[in-house]
Amino acid sequence: MSVQMLAARAALRLRRLGAGPARPVDLERAAELRREDAHEPPRSVSRAHHCTATTIGGVPATWIDQAHQQAGVLVLLHGGAHVAGPFPDHWEHLARLCRATGAAGLLVDHRRAPEHPYPAALQDVLTVVDRLERERLLRDGAWGLVGDSAGGGLAVATAMRLRDGAGLPPAALVLSAPWLDLSADPTSLRSRARHDVLLTPEGVGHAATAYLGGHPATDPLVSPLHGDPHGLPPMAVHVGTRDLLLDQTRQWERRCREAGVAITVREQPGAIHGYVTGVALLPEARRAADEQAEFLREHLRA
Repeated sequence: MSVQMLAARAALRLRRLGAGPARPVDLERAAELRREDAHEPPRSVSRAHHCTATTIGGVPATWIDQAHQQAGVLVLLHGGAHVAGPFPDHWEHLARLCRATGAAGLLVDHRRAPEHPYPAALQDVLTVVDRLERERLLRDGAWGLVGDSAGGGLAVATAMRLRDGAGLPPAALVLSAPWLDLSADPTSLRSRARHDVLLTPEGVGHAATAYLGGHPATDPLVSPLHGDPHGLPPMAVHVGTRDLLLDQTRQWERRCREAGVAITVREQPGAIHGYVTGVALLPEARRAADEQAEFLREHLRA
């Protein structure tokens, strides 16, 4: 593990969700977790890119270099355990993908739990996709869906709904440490708990409860690992070997291969949950983002 990664682990722990929500996520706890939220791009991004805040079908979103949309559009769904975010790292990650692909980027600032449990976030994303398709800002084969952690699971759920007729499917899915199973018993995660300083089984369980709002945790639209991957677009997945949710990615890879879905998985030795979005700090994250950009270039048709 690099010196940079060792130094960044503590920073990520403080900047993100601490060691995970240590108690049930109510309104007070949600406010605490959102102290590092960044609903506007940091100066490092806004200085280098043309950023435009907007609403799409009533959903807040921000374009990065919208003028580049003819080269494709990357729609990013942020992580944050469904209760927080976006974080500055999400903007840096999306901006790097936009630079490397030449495409426009769109960060969707969807509703979050506990105020807005499932299906609010999924409805927001589908509304955005529908409106962009109607306005011909998304074109067949020319847009990709990007998501990390909770946003990764949401991206897969979105792709499932689009596959089943809800709208124009993306040409590619790019996922970073996707949270794919909210039904996982915290005790089943304990074998990896000592390896990941960012997440705890209890924190993941409390965030899942907030997002579900009483909805069944095995519904594929909240836990895609329980769904059918047939017909999903090609996907690239990056995850760390110290990630609490690593086994979910491995199970998902097997499910996709059995269904004949093209999937590429890269496991970064020694990396914890959320490492890919840390492009401003980690050379490992920058390499992963560059691999993601190459994957997008291969699958998006301008």
